[in-house]
Amino acid sequence: KMGEVSDDGALSPEYQQEFSFNSILMSGVLGAFVVSGALLFLMFLVLEIREERRRAALLSATDLGLLQQICGDAEPLAPPGDIIDQLTDFFAGNKHAAGLEELEVGQPENAARDIYHRMRVRDPLADGGKERIIAEVEAFVRTVEQLSDADVLSTYKDPWETDDVTAASLREKVRMEVKGNLDYVVYEQAGERQYHNGIRDEGRGPVTLDHFVNHATAVEAELSEGNVVALRYYTTHAFKYLNNPLRRTTEYYDAHRPHPLPVTVAYLSQGLKKLRAVQDNSMMTLWRGMRDRRVSDEFMRNRQGGTEFAPMSTTSNLAVAARYGMSRGSLLFKIRTNNAIQRGVSLQWLSAFPAE
Repeated sequence: KMGEVSDDGALSPEYQQEFSFNSILMSGVLGAFVVSGALLFLMFLVLEIREERRRAALLSATDLGLLQQICGDAEPLAPPGDIIDQLTDFFAGNKHAAGLEELEVGQPENAARDIYHRMRVRDPLADGGKERIIAEVEAFVRTVEQLSDADVLSTYKDPWETDDVTAASLREKVRMEVKGNLDYVVYEQAGERQYHNGIRDEGRGPVTLDHFVNHATAVEAELSEGNVVALRYYTTHAFKYLNNPLRRTTEYYDAHRPHPLPVTVAYLSQGLKKLRAVQDNSMMTLWRGMRDRRVSDEFMRNRQGGTEFAPMSTTSNLAVAARYGMSRGSLLFKIRTNNAIQRGVSLQWLSAFPAE
């Protein structure tokens, strides 16, 4: 307001008030800057304290002291001036200024896919998987037919079957459950049929094996025909012939007795792992019901859990799990998972019992 200054340098009365107000305003602004500076200082102080606590949680005093000693004894990798210039460029946004390569990491789906995918080569076991499984199942059935009646009764009699069941009827049961279900998966069209656990392929229509091999999920997960056969076969009533030898530790593992269907289990295991690459990666709660089972006191006491030796069927439907567990001794598992790598996969798209 230069035009309002008198010859003696004094401000006119009407502007003296404005000048006083502006002075107060500037003082307030400066005060605000001081307060803001104090707040920023406190914020940095809090962040520094948090950082110190975080470092303390990551490293023990011994580890921290060892690292400090190593860094203190190390020879400089570059003249101090060069280091300052490199750090200046780095924090200015030039990530490659210091000549450092950026750490390359993948996503969970990369961990789910097998090593052949990463090598960009075809799985050497992909071809002929179906034929290997068929040959293995046929050999297994022939072996059961040649067993003594006593061995058949002791190995293949289910707990719910009566004591007067015959070895001949058990051989026929094994043949139908093992070979009959594989023939259905490989050669027949999907068709509805009532079982104790639901209607087989309900609402699916007369599709064949090719339908599942060419399914979008199978293609995206890079499943071989052998993987698809093993996965769909597992969802039939043949599953117990795959699971039981893995779970009966005393009869098989401890006795060095080989699994009767190792090729089928291998294709099943590989297929399950491949499918994790195309599953939802969000958190999910799953349920599992088991009948006529109990857990040991040690299991409950140590609270460390345990390892399941075979593929473990679960469901997102609590009612389904509860029905499976109904017995005189029931176990109900609630399984919280954070991502697809921590859990199994959904087989509903090819399951013989998709309603489960």
